[in-house]
Amino acid sequence: MLSRPMTYRDPNAARTPLHALYLRASVGAADSLSGLAIAPRIPQKKLMGALTYAPHAQGENPLAIVDDTVMGSGKAGMLLTDRAAYFSESRARVPIEAIVQVPVFSHGMGAPGMLHTSLGSLMLPKLLEECTRAMNRVLRAVAFYNRGADRLQFYPGPVRGPVGELAAQVLEHELIALVPMVPSKAMHASSNVGPAWMNGDFDEQLVAYFEESGTGTGERFIAFTDRRVVAHNDMDPIEIPYDSVLDATLQTGMLTNTIVVQTSFGPRKLATLANAECSRRMTDFLLHLRAIPQGQRCAWPAPAPNESDPAAALATLHGLTQPDLRVATMFELIHAAVLQGGMPIDAAKDMVQRVLRLQRALRGGHGISHGYLRTPLGGGDLEAVLSTVFTAPSSRQLLNAQTLRLEYDMRKAGSAAGTIASNVIGLTLLAVVGVGWVSGGSNSVQHVVVTVTDAPGGAAFKLTDRNDVPVGKDNAKIAGGLLESIAQLAAPLLLRRILYGWNAPAHALLQESNATVEARARALIATVDLAPFVAE
Repeated sequence: MLSRPMTYRDPNAARTPLHALYLRASVGAADSLSGLAIAPRIPQKKLMGALTYAPHAQGENPLAIVDDTVMGSGKAGMLLTDRAAYFSESRARVPIEAIVQVPVFSHGMGAPGMLHTSLGSLMLPKLLEECTRAMNRVLRAVAFYNRGADRLQFYPGPVRGPVGELAAQVLEHELIALVPMVPSKAMHASSNVGPAWMNGDFDEQLVAYFEESGTGTGERFIAFTDRRVVAHNDMDPIEIPYDSVLDATLQTGMLTNTIVVQTSFGPRKLATLANAECSRRMTDFLLHLRAIPQGQRCAWPAPAPNESDPAAALATLHGLTQPDLRVATMFELIHAAVLQGGMPIDAAKDMVQRVLRLQRALRGGHGISHGYLRTPLGGGDLEAVLSTVFTAPSSRQLLNAQTLRLEYDMRKAGSAAGTIASNVIGLTLLAVVGVGWVSGGSNSVQHVVVTVTDAPGGAAFKLTDRNDVPVGKDNAKIAGGLLESIAQLAAPLLLRRILYGWNAPAHALLQESNATVEARARALIATVDLAPFVAE
C-alpha cells in the first residue's frame, strides 16, 4: 500500500508536463453525472473542496477533478494536478510519473479497483459508478501519457481554422460543450433525431453542442459545426449555413430566449432554454462570424501527401486538433505499413480516409448523407459489429445487390458477446448494451431495423423501427447508446483491418486476442501501445 504523502520526480524525465489539452482529447466526453471537470472548466468551489483532502496540491496546476459529492462541493473523489493524483478516501498522493499501468476493476465499476504503480499498489475508492468510470478514464489517460502518448500534439481550439478559434474564445461557457468534451450519447442521439445533422460526405466537423432537453437524451439541441448551426426543438429542425449569416440579435423572455438570425434567405429564429449569458455567447458567436470572409468559414484542410508521407497518414494526423488516441495510433500504423511495403499506396489512402471518418464519428457522430448515417466500416464489418451489440438478426433480407435489411430483437441485446466482450467491448460497454439498458419506460424499443447499403469509403446505414421511423425520433436515449456503441466498436475492428487486411472474416478478427493483435502491431512499430483499444 502506498504511503502518504509521496514526493517522487524522475530526474531523467525530459518531457513536456502533463497538460489539460491532452486530457481533454484522450478522456473525451463524460456523462453529466460523472462529476468530471477538466481545466480550464474547473469550478473554484470544487477546487477549494478538493484541497481539503489534498493540501499538498497547493501551488500545483489543477488539471481535473472527479467530484463524488451530491451537492457538488468537490470534497470527495479525486484531484489530478500536473504533479500528482490525490484521493479523498485514502488521502493518498500518487506522483504522475508513478502511474504507468491502467486501473484494474476485477469486479466491475461497482466495486473498488486497484491502481498498480511503480511505487506500490493502491486500492481505489468506491465512488458512484459514473464517477468511477470518469476516474478510470483520467487515470488511463495518465498511464498512456507516461507510456509515450506525449508524442502527440494537441491544439486549444475544437477544430483548426477561424471558426474553431472563434468558438474557443466566444463559446466558452459551462453549459456549452466544446469538442472533444461533448456528451457522447446525447450527441449521437441528436444525429438520429432530425435530418439536418452533419454532412457525411464533406468532412463537416462538430465544434460545439448545447443539449436543450435538460435530460441528457439529445432530443433538443443546438449544434455548431465548422459550417452551420443546426438546431432541433419542438418545432421543425433548423439549419443556418454560416455563409448566409448577416446579423444576429438576442430577444430575452421569461422562460425562453430567442436568437434572431438575419440571413441572406430571410430571418431565422433559434428558440433556446439556455440562460441569458449562455444565449448571449451563442449570439455573439454568430455575430463575429461576419468578420470571417465567406469561403473561409470551415476547418483548414489537412496537408497534402509528400514523398516521405505518400499516403498522407501523418499529415492527416497532424491536421487534427484533438485526435483520439486510437485514431492517432492507426494513422501511425498505416504510415509504418506503407514505408515497410506491407500496404499498397491506394489501399493506404483508402484506409486514411476511413480512419478520418472514424475520428469524425467519435467526435461528432456519424455524418448523414441522403438520409443515411455513414460509417468507415464496410457492410460486412458493420454487420459483425451489430451482432456484437445485439445478437444474430431475427430477420436478414437482401433488398437488392447493394442493400441489406437486418432486424434485431432488442430484448436479446448483448447476449451474444461471449469472447468478443473480453477483447473489444469490456464490462463497461457490455453493461451499456445489455438488456437492462434498452428496456423499461413507455417507449421501450423491442425491435430495431438496420438498413445497410454500400457507400464510398465505408457503408451507409439507418436505424429505424419496423415502420421505418428513425429510432431517435421517439427513443433518443436508445438511439444515442446504439450509435455510440457502433462508433466505439468500429475502432478495434478498423485497427484489425489495418493489420490483417480485408480477406479475414470480421468475426474471426474480433476474436483475436489483444496480445496477438499487439504483437502484429509491434512488427510495424516496436514501441506501439494498443492500450487505448482495450475497453474499460
